[in-house]
Amino acid sequence: MTDLILDEYESMTDNQRKELHGSIQSSSSNLHLLLEDLLKWSRAHSGNIVVNKQIIGQKELCDNLFAQLKPEAQMNDIHLVNETDPKVQIVVDPDLTGTVLRNLVSNAIKFTQRGDEIWICSEELIVDQKPFLKISVIDQGVGIKSEILETIFRIDKTISSPGTYGKRSTFLVTLPLSN
Repeated sequence: MTDLILDEYESMTDNQRKELHGSIQSSSSNLHLLLEDLLKWSRAHSGNIVVNKQIIGQKELCDNLFAQLKPEAQMNDIHLVNETDPKVQIVVDPDLTGTVLRNLVSNAIKFTQRGDEIWICSEELIVDQKPFLKISVIDQGVGIKSEILETIFRIDKTISSPGTYGKRSTFLVTLPLSN
C-alpha cells in the first residue's frame, strides 16, 4: 500500500485517497491485534498466562470480534454473519477466547472468495451431564488439506498455506487446555 502512495498519490482522487487511508488504518489495527495475539500465544507456551474469566454474552463477544475484522472483510467483499444467541451468557476469558476466534475468522477471510459469507454460530451441548457451548466458524473457503489437519494442533509445527488471491496464511493453532 505504501508503494501505491509513493507511486500514484498525485493522480488519485480524494475518495481513492480516503479509501487508501482507511485501508492503512485497518491494516495497522490488524497488525497491532496480531502482535497482541502473538504475545498472548508466547505467554501461553511459556506458562506465564493469566486466565481472567468473566461472564459475557456470546453475541457481544462475537460482535466485538466482527467489529475488529469488518474492514478486512469489507476489503474482500465478504459478509460476516453473527448467528449466536444474544440471551446466552458464557464464562470465558474474553481476550483468550477472542484471540482464538479472531484467528479462525481471520483465516476464514483469507480463504473465502469475494462475495461469500462467513458465519459464527453456536450450539448448546451436554457432555457427560455437563453443559457446553460449541462455537463454530463456518465459511465457504477452500478448506484445509487433510495432511495439514493432522498437524494443526502440534506445537512443533507451523504451517503456511496460500489463500485466495495469493494471500498467505500461517496456522498457529494450539489451544492450551486446563481445568
